[in-house]
Amino acid sequence: MRPDGKVGATQKISMLHGGFTGTLEIGDLFGYSIARLPDLDGDGNPELGVGAAEADEFFWVLYLDANEQVKSQRGFLGGNYGLRAQEFAPLPDLDGDGRAELAFGLGFRAGFLADDGTLRTWRDMHHASTVLASVPAGSDFGFRFADLGDLSGDGTSEVAVGLPSASEVWVLTIGTSATRNGSGVNTQALTQSSPPALGQTWNATLDCSGVGTGLALLTGRRLPA
Repeated sequence: MRPDGKVGATQKISMLHGGFTGTLEIGDLFGYSIARLPDLDGDGNPELGVGAAEADEFFWVLYLDANEQVKSQRGFLGGNYGLRAQEFAPLPDLDGDGRAELAFGLGFRAGFLADDGTLRTWRDMHHASTVLASVPAGSDFGFRFADLGDLSGDGTSEVAVGLPSASEVWVLTIGTSATRNGSGVNTQALTQSSPPALGQTWNATLDCSGVGTGLALLTGRRLPA
């Protein structure tokens, strides 16, 4: 865009333009939602997140060069992660690794990206708060997202979340310590040397100091291949 609000240049990204080499089908709705992502590969250029609401690969990370051409891309298969989303928005760095996270709807889940665009893990934010726990499960909470930046000037980010079925919009303040301790005063609760890999031993350390007495559980579940 030019300073006067007019279009100064354009760049189309599709199967035929812009360097994109992924596979799309008619009706995939590639471009249904988009979001600017941080520089994941360290080349100084931001990446682009693109949603394809009706595709098997419902979300794409596009690695851009300085001319907004796609150098490479990575598609997310919803079945691999147990996620289906029509909308997403950037979140602050929740786990302290220097990368911003992504909020996925429906249901509001935080996705944690690796440098290569893969999803290292995700967290269900819907029930991470007593306030959000009041939102009915299975509702269209998270049907639309908007990153609002730091509205209050306290160093935390705000995200607007739509709930069309109730004609409501929620503005949520996302604390950067949310995935580490839940209260902002404890040390990091869970550390791991690397993500789990099929057929390999995985070690994780759970630190429950400073959270009082009680039962601590580290659980897992098997997802379809």
